[in-house]
Amino acid sequence: MKDPIQKAMKDAYKTGAFSQAKKDETLVKVQRKRKHKPFLQLSLTLVVTCSVMLLLFFLVKSPQTEIASHADRAALEQAYMERWEAFSAVVANSFEEQERIQYLATSDWSLQQALLEQKDGRVLAQLLQHMVFIVGDAHTKVEFPKVTTFDQLIAQAPTLVEKLEKVYGERDIFKLGEKRLLDMEILYMDFWEIVGNVILYSAIIYFLYKLWRKKRNPAFAVFQVIVVLVMLYNFVRPPLMEIATSEEELLAQSLASYKEFMGEWTDVSAAEIVDIEQFGDNLMLLIDVGDDIYVFSSFTYMKDRKGYLWVRTGWGREENWVELLPAIYEMDAIGYTFVLHPKHEIGRIEIEHAVTKETTSLNIPTNEASIYYLATPRFRGNENENFVFHYYDQQGNLLE
Repeated sequence: MKDPIQKAMKDAYKTGAFSQAKKDETLVKVQRKRKHKPFLQLSLTLVVTCSVMLLLFFLVKSPQTEIASHADRAALEQAYMERWEAFSAVVANSFEEQERIQYLATSDWSLQQALLEQKDGRVLAQLLQHMVFIVGDAHTKVEFPKVTTFDQLIAQAPTLVEKLEKVYGERDIFKLGEKRLLDMEILYMDFWEIVGNVILYSAIIYFLYKLWRKKRNPAFAVFQVIVVLVMLYNFVRPPLMEIATSEEELLAQSLASYKEFMGEWTDVSAAEIVDIEQFGDNLMLLIDVGDDIYVFSSFTYMKDRKGYLWVRTGWGREENWVELLPAIYEMDAIGYTFVLHPKHEIGRIEIEHAVTKETTSLNIPTNEASIYYLATPRFRGNENENFVFHYYDQQGNLLE
């Protein structure tokens, strides 16, 4: 049985109980409602779609590239064990100053990069990073096992790294060549930064929609689209900082700086990297461009960008460079990096305090092109005091 009230309403409508004016007014209201919905649906669709796309971009990570290792496994094991033995000796001798300085003088960067190409290499690379900071800060709260073979070290490394991370925290390890899927700003933002931006732009879009609905001005609808496009561009644009994430990019940026001064006509086709070392967040690059000219570049590691930012470049013929660095380790007052060309005759570098005459020295084992770090201990001065450099040859004679 039909509802009598509903039937009466239908009959009244059919018989003209409602005036034509009322019918027209109702029709206009319905049409207005229908006009409102597409814009609202479009706005909501744009905001939701963009938000989902941006979050998906954030979650997407580049596939790990499998690189076939060309490093000699036996040589790699030998280099690691030599480093482990040197570290063990420093710890056993209560961080004796000269042994500590000598250990920190060379970086583990190249060894770490080679390890990261190995299947079981990341945990060993992390262990190296912990070792250098333990020596740098000259204290330890972890008991280190006695290890005589590389296989024993591989077996002990995961447990040891876990203990070290509980005491000192995690150490960031970056492998050259690791790059994200797309070169977009959003991939370098953290999750909450993305959420904050999406909320901000969504609020602006909603405000414009409310104004459009109130004023019936199409300009506000156009502004909504513009805001959405600005939001998208803000996320998908390339990063403003030029970050090097591979050896090729480090070389290219260094040579570009060199050519900018020397002239674009300068031939660098034969340029090759002689040495790369990293101390703390400071990466040093030595390049042979031919004709006995060497280019030296320094970069700083940007953790949030997963790459290196260029700082400066220098060059010269048979020239050595001294680069002043902020103190990397807790026990250091100030640090220096020494970039030595292949024909240098230096066998020892000595830093002398200008007032107290106390000295800190570093032995240079070979005359090959290399990069070394030498820090002045905190108790011997600070970065505002003057130090004098003395250079000696392998026989101990003072060099002019």
